[in-house]
Amino acid sequence: MRYPAVSPDAEYTGVGYNLGNHFIEYANRIYNNDTIYQDNVRMNMLYNGGEKLTNQPSVMWYAPRKTSSKTYDIPSTIAWARANWDKVSYICAPFVTKCFEAGGLAIGSDSSSMLCLQLLNSGLGFGEFIAVNSDQTVSLPEYARPGDIVQSFCPYEGLMLHSMLYVGNDENGHMRVICRNPQNGGDYAYKIDRKCYDDYTPLKEVFFFHFYHDDDDITKYPEAVQKDNNILIYRRNTWQLMEQYDRQKSVEYAKTHLDDGIGSYGAQHLSACLTSGGLSVSFPNNTSLLFQLLTSGLGSAHTVKINSDRTVTLPQYVKEGDVVFLSCQEEGGILGSFIVKGADKNGNMILYAKDLENDDTKAYHVDKQCLCCSREMTEVIFFCFDGE
Repeated sequence: MRYPAVSPDAEYTGVGYNLGNHFIEYANRIYNNDTIYQDNVRMNMLYNGGEKLTNQPSVMWYAPRKTSSKTYDIPSTIAWARANWDKVSYICAPFVTKCFEAGGLAIGSDSSSMLCLQLLNSGLGFGEFIAVNSDQTVSLPEYARPGDIVQSFCPYEGLMLHSMLYVGNDENGHMRVICRNPQNGGDYAYKIDRKCYDDYTPLKEVFFFHFYHDDDDITKYPEAVQKDNNILIYRRNTWQLMEQYDRQKSVEYAKTHLDDGIGSYGAQHLSACLTSGGLSVSFPNNTSLLFQLLTSGLGSAHTVKINSDRTVTLPQYVKEGDVVFLSCQEEGGILGSFIVKGADKNGNMILYAKDLENDDTKAYHVDKQCLCCSREMTEVIFFCFDGE
């Protein structure tokens, strides 16, 4: 069962909200008994106090340019989707995965969030957030092509809720999609659900992934933007949290709480660090934390390769108090998250973390294999906050 998010008329006890069968501390310092983080405060700040950006992307993610070995047969993908959208039992991300298989593309997951990260890691295109229209339709950029992917996004959980295959626009320029749930054969404009599963948080944007085409005009999409020889694989230009990050307070908390940082406990620990730094970005799930930071408008992300000795050379733009995520590129999962301390004498990353192999005085050595599979971790993701 998912409890609803805190409503504005919930009883406030002075230190938290009392909803009878569970308790939610103000500023989200604890979880309720179903482990789902409640975040009414963040939603109020995002949608009532948030600022719509119009001049430039508020969040960007840069990664080394990749030459993908994967190929994507879009006509075969769409043909399979049209023939099976009302027949197969696969829903959401598994349905899109089967569509990709029909098109010869080896990307897929049962999770829409992991599917999103796999797409971003593929080197086959780039992603961005698009605001939902007032009537819940979506108008995609002019470079959108059939075969691209659209996902609805819940900012409360920081997760992708639903995956859809884009097949074109209606006569008003609104997107048409093929998906299995709810069943839609792509014959009319698709309307995004109004709320998250919590039945409270509004859905105001979608994630759009565009596959590169040989005849694309690169001046019209973000791939043309480069930084430090890296390419832009993600951008967001809709909403921004009106919050300030206090690095020192976050670092002070991390200094006195040297914890593992791996798995769900790592997400809880990082949530506590960020909350101590004045942010409402928080969730007991590493992938959710990454997406919440990517949609916060508070900084930028950068993918950095792991060295052969499993250390990570700390880029000059990363400062103490920034965040690093350990990621499994093939699975699309985030396995751990830490507050950055700095670099050792060789320029290798030191973290506020302490476990059997690492401590906060030595270069951090990233585990060779992903926790979820036997694949080797090759990259980490830094989120760098704006300002000092």
